[in-house]
Amino acid sequence: MSASLEPSAPKDRGQRWSALLALLAEHGRLSVSQVSSELEVSESTVRRDFGELAAQQLVTRTHGGVVATSVAYELPARYKSALANDDKQRIARAAALMVDPGTVVGFNGGTTTSATARHLAARGDLARSSDRPAITVVSNALNIASEMVLRPFIRCVSLGGVARPESYEQSGPLAAMVLEQLWLDTLILGVDALSATDGASCSHDGEAGISSRMVRRADRVIAVVKAYTTRVGSGPFPTELIDADGEKLRAVGAEFGTTTGRPRRCGWYDAVIARYAARVNGVTDFVLTKLDVLSGFDRIPVCVAYRLPDGRVIDEMPMTQTDFHHAEPVYEEFPGWREDISTIREFDDLPKNARAYIEALQAMSGVPFSVVGVGPARDQTLQLRPLA
Repeated sequence: MSASLEPSAPKDRGQRWSALLALLAEHGRLSVSQVSSELEVSESTVRRDFGELAAQQLVTRTHGGVVATSVAYELPARYKSALANDDKQRIARAAALMVDPGTVVGFNGGTTTSATARHLAARGDLARSSDRPAITVVSNALNIASEMVLRPFIRCVSLGGVARPESYEQSGPLAAMVLEQLWLDTLILGVDALSATDGASCSHDGEAGISSRMVRRADRVIAVVKAYTTRVGSGPFPTELIDADGEKLRAVGAEFGTTTGRPRRCGWYDAVIARYAARVNGVTDFVLTKLDVLSGFDRIPVCVAYRLPDGRVIDEMPMTQTDFHHAEPVYEEFPGWREDISTIREFDDLPKNARAYIEALQAMSGVPFSVVGVGPARDQTLQLRPLA
């Protein structure tokens, strides 16, 4: 059974406060009546809890409720806009559910990793756990550390170092030295780009150095892939669809830039790129998202190889950028499905063709799919294998 994000009625004050703070982390603002209903306690108890939490500077009182205690700075605009980005939120929810209680999880900075940390802090099973800490978070991002340290069930380790105002990430010799003394069970890694030829990349040298050290210190590296492929900007895209299928993927998947509204380029799943990215980045688990977007397609091609200009067919990345720019996809087609899968929560309940598609992608990508997303809501996920 997958971990739940929903709090249940806690018995004692410590558990109640943990559940209350988890709700606050999720919603940002709470009313007395809302908490009373969610936690099944009296409104007088809620008011008393609000007052005591405010006295400890864990919340800020408002008329009729509380809001999350403000940090001493404002997040950059890109972090604020990410809060309304459905794609990032669905990825964050799926990734947060993959973290096992009692483990050490690492986060670097970024909008998606920050959202994942926030969803992790909102997990009801961690808030209710009798173990303290229920989870240990290691991060070089000041904004993540400032949120995690307020959760009584989370131990927060900040790496230290020199912080950049653009990203709030710390880097430098101090961060590197501290990281060398730690081991991470799971790493949630945010990157600026994922290149088929270079793998994950970061535009800042100092942050890239810390991210690479995090990968080396992690026992588990989780990567998130869509059930089809998208790209922003120019560059080679062998499976790109410039037809009705591409328009359908874009419309159903809401593939438009959050800030610019610019339509993303869409195409079929590319197993060659997925396999290469997993290998060069040490990926141990994939989270497959947006499987529900493919409902309604009669057939679903998957790129399994490339045909080069000289006629050769290869199932690995081309050696040169020239070959990659001119590579033509070699497809293996799978039968689609018509059923609405957004309400399904068990793998065996999926349509037969959807199960076959997932199993084929997993075999082609070379890394197990641990979680599959079938919708944007936090409970619209399927666990395919134990997360221990």
